[in-house]
Amino acid sequence: MNKNTLLLKINKLLLKNINIFIWQITVKFFINSEILISS
Repeated sequence: MNKNTLLLKINKLLLKNINIFIWQITVKFFINSEILISS
């Protein structure tokens, strides 16, 4: 396995993790908003 392939794999993993992270933040934000609106 050469360096470029490894870098590509790491990049894909990072992107996936960042997407999951952003999604979690978004969900938390919406849940907090719902709680604020309903109270």
